[in-house]
Amino acid sequence: DIFSFQYLRAWEFDANYPCRSITPIFLMSGVPWLGYSTFFGIPPLWLMILLPKLMILSLTVAIDFFGIRISRILSISSVHTIDMLSTSWVILLFGSRTFSNSLEMVVVSALIFLACSRTTNHTLFNRWIPVAFGCLGAFSVFVRFTAAIFAFPSALLFLSKLNEITPLVLSVTSFLLTVVVLVLIDSWYFANLDRIVITPWNSLRYNLDHSNLAIHGTHWRGTHLFVNFPMLFGPAAVAFALAFRNGIRLPVSAFHHSAVQLTLIATVVTGIAILSLAPHQEPRFLVPLALPVCLLTSPVFFGRSNRFWKITWLGFNGIVLIFFGGLHQAAVVPSLAYLNSNLKPLVTHDQHTNVSVNIAYHHTYMPPRAFLMIPECSENSGNWCSDRVNVIDWMDEPPQKVYCWFWELEHARENVRILNRLVVPGSIDIPSTIRFNSSVCSMNNESEESIQIEMKVEHQIRPHLSTEHFPHFWNQLVLNIYRVQLTRG
Repeated sequence: DIFSFQYLRAWEFDANYPCRSITPIFLMSGVPWLGYSTFFGIPPLWLMILLPKLMILSLTVAIDFFGIRISRILSISSVHTIDMLSTSWVILLFGSRTFSNSLEMVVVSALIFLACSRTTNHTLFNRWIPVAFGCLGAFSVFVRFTAAIFAFPSALLFLSKLNEITPLVLSVTSFLLTVVVLVLIDSWYFANLDRIVITPWNSLRYNLDHSNLAIHGTHWRGTHLFVNFPMLFGPAAVAFALAFRNGIRLPVSAFHHSAVQLTLIATVVTGIAILSLAPHQEPRFLVPLALPVCLLTSPVFFGRSNRFWKITWLGFNGIVLIFFGGLHQAAVVPSLAYLNSNLKPLVTHDQHTNVSVNIAYHHTYMPPRAFLMIPECSENSGNWCSDRVNVIDWMDEPPQKVYCWFWELEHARENVRILNRLVVPGSIDIPSTIRFNSSVCSMNNESEESIQIEMKVEHQIRPHLSTEHFPHFWNQLVLNIYRVQLTRG
């Protein structure tokens, strides 16, 4: 939208039924891109990738501040909390990625902090905390509607501390005003104010239909509790079970002094319990639990003289960080950078010849094609523009469909120079020569012809790991970019 590059609009942002608000994504990516381009023009690719990461990273730093302040309320070491947060792979990885779950983690952490803030400054609570809580509470629902589930215990704690009507009025008013503003923004962006668009409501309705969730994959209802939660927090998941056990056994007389601790425990328990009702369960859905888990378990891993617990925590997070941060699907974005820097010169320098570029990704995560920086076609855009560059993600479709796609595009264009590239993990066996009859591609062919495809590795990017097609040897830990040459027989 900002640079007019070719991109794939995710289903959540379909104007006919938008399920995700445009405001959060604009704050994460649009603000830094628009700010840079206003003064310096279109940023180079590396900076285009880096700017949104710096934006979400700067927001994630606030979680450290929240952790320090809440640690003092709990009378635990803030140093241990910071040690826990700064070594958690969830914070390190998601805190530098522009997932909506990352922003949800920041906003939920802020709401937990605000709910606890009266114990540190009564005046501030009465005047500004209710406004901030209402605004952030509304905004969090527009980031992801599941934020309301994670924030529910904090809202109860916040309400329990209200002993006069003014803070409640301020909070409700600010909540409603923020909702109105965000609804108007979405209604303008998606419908040009022709209709009212309430994206959290659309998202909730979509997720309540199990047939919709089946499109994205169905999981066992215990996946969050027994797979995703341990995957995110490892040994801290066990330590939390102990904190939960101790928390629910507190006597009633100790409730007031342990309200914050109980809120943290309830945030984790209710979050996992309610999200487990849905049949589609991904680990990233539990990312907002990072702060409460680290607060509750930091004394176990950094407050004891026994080094075993600390080594266990550091070892777990180091291994998982390397796996998901450095290996898993790690070459997808670098492959886009390579194609942009190597194909674009070939196309733009040949202005007197019609050129078509076809790029297929197979058995990888969906490539963010905006990073190919393909502009809309105009008189001055040359061959590197949206009408002449085709990019498709074939996911896990049969290889024959990919080969037929190359043939159909080349068959449809005469007197055009064709540049074909196939991007596929090294763990997928690709023959150097592939032969087939055009009849396997379409039943409507007027004449059959034999097709021969020559595959040659043009470039390799390491490391790259596809868990769906796990490599058997170290030399398969790579993403291959093939030059595809078709010959008609």
